[in-house]
Amino acid sequence: MLTTQTVSRELLLAALPADHPLASRTSLPATALAGQPFVMFPRRYGPALHDRITSVARTAGFEPDVVQEAVQMQTIVGLVAAGIGVSIVPESVTRLRRRDVAFRPLAPPVRAVTLDLTWRTGDPNPMVGNFRSLFPPPHP
Repeated sequence: MLTTQTVSRELLLAALPADHPLASRTSLPATALAGQPFVMFPRRYGPALHDRITSVARTAGFEPDVVQEAVQMQTIVGLVAAGIGVSIVPESVTRLRRRDVAFRPLAPPVRAVTLDLTWRTGDPNPMVGNFRSLFPPPHP
């Protein structure tokens, strides 16, 4: 039997060059990104997230025009800062704290990622217990 604990939940955000006309808005409908050049990662490096981002665009009525791909999120954000395009990224990417990139929530909010920890129920291995202790259960 397995036990699962949710560790975090993240929203998707638009990542825009700080001087982009849409960066002055506090939030953006996904439709506002239609026609913009996109920077994304190749699907093989994260099919679930890639498909979620693509689904957001398709639901908004457009196909992302991917002009540049990069494997790492910090590279994607750097390319956005350089004006290569815009992107849709998980909110944890904001920890990069770049002044040359504006991160704006999508409206309505779009949940992207749920990170879960799963282990064999009752596993006596001390490494399992030690790892689990890094993620205390959430308060009700």
